[in-house]
Amino acid sequence: MKKNITSTLLLIGLIFSFDSFAQSNKIDKYLDHLPHDLKTDAKKPLQYRLTIDWTNRDIDGNPINHSIAIGELTKASENDSIKLSNVTLSEIGDGAKNEMKLKELNGLKYKIDGDNFTKTDFYKDFPQARIDLIRWFVQDQIALEVYGLMYFDSLKLNIPFYPDFFRNHKATFDNYVNFNTRDLNITWTGISKINNEICALIHYQGLYNPIDADNDVMKLNGRSCFWGDVWISLKDKQIEYATMGEDLVFKMHLKANNYEQRINLQREVKFEKIK
Repeated sequence: MKKNITSTLLLIGLIFSFDSFAQSNKIDKYLDHLPHDLKTDAKKPLQYRLTIDWTNRDIDGNPINHSIAIGELTKASENDSIKLSNVTLSEIGDGAKNEMKLKELNGLKYKIDGDNFTKTDFYKDFPQARIDLIRWFVQDQIALEVYGLMYFDSLKLNIPFYPDFFRNHKATFDNYVNFNTRDLNITWTGISKINNEICALIHYQGLYNPIDADNDVMKLNGRSCFWGDVWISLKDKQIEYATMGEDLVFKMHLKANNYEQRINLQREVKFEKIK
């Protein structure tokens, strides 16, 4: 009897040992390197939900206002155009939430071609009363795709990658703002699973990036720190989920009434694949 028990325990031990070895080999296959032959599948439209949650605070940290915007972005397969729909804007304060449906933004379409989204003409036909929010919808999506996908083939596990292009890059948005990116770094931190997809988890951050603006409405200068994570499917190289945090401190001078204020803008962004 004792011999049978010993044999059974030995067999169980071997099973666990082989199972552990098999799992280790499977994990090592994913962690050895990111696949270089993945092709983005653009045969069907992709739909995402973009949520932008932001709070303006005074320099002492006291909240001035708090808002949340949510919109759906559909990337069409036939011509790479992007359509915005189902946009809501909520203003939050004193324990209450006032939600508005921004119907004027439903069906808004655009196509990204190089840096055309930095030009005034790109936004000229959009509802100007919501132009700052539209800029966020456009630019946040582009940023997350750049950080998650553009340098995918250059990443090694747990080794920060510093793209030469962003070592000291100044992006000028016509009649809006200048944004200087300094030492953006992107790191493949591991393997995760989301939406039932095995994904590469990509972390990015860019700290102490100067910003400035001098247009018809205002003059400002300050700095932005941003960071976040992107989940990239290892099946079709699509973004399954992404996040961004931003802490932006700036001094703003409004020209109309010669008013000056120091503001700390804090943003949280979520980019969720719907289908």
